[in-house]
Amino acid sequence: MIDLSSAPLDTMQTTALRMLHYGPSIKIGMRFKEAWWTIKLNIVGGQSLSDLPIRTIVCPSYGVDSDTPPHTLIVSYCWTSDIEKWGALINKSDPSIISEQPKTVILRNLAEVHDPAVVSYEYLLDQCLDTYAWSWNDNPHTMGISSLLLMSYTNRKPLN
Repeated sequence: MIDLSSAPLDTMQTTALRMLHYGPSIKIGMRFKEAWWTIKLNIVGGQSLSDLPIRTIVCPSYGVDSDTPPHTLIVSYCWTSDIEKWGALINKSDPSIISEQPKTVILRNLAEVHDPAVVSYEYLLDQCLDTYAWSWNDNPHTMGISSLLLMSYTNRKPLN
């Protein structure tokens, strides 16, 4: 924690800091044999948002034109209460160990979001090399939180 009481912040800066919401978050990445999202779907960079358990998928935009394009995808990025279902399924001593149940859910969700006729669960299962999860809840440097600006704050007018 940082004490900002003596920092030379003006009213707008102080208000902005107070408007930040802090909550737990988790990222789950998967490495695949090939960058199927680019090869099969022509997706280069960006995010896909869903109401499925995986919530947010992040596709890399860096290195896609190189000889060794990235084959890793952030398959789930969740925060606040959405992480509870994933956090319980991560091995705290080795985040690369994720049981088959969440791996199956993740791959089925990926297929559903990206059209199972083009990218099936079976194809993704064959493509998946390994999985790694990172939970800020279990990190002593972040103390279980990440910051985000809630939607209700984005339309507020600044204080004079």
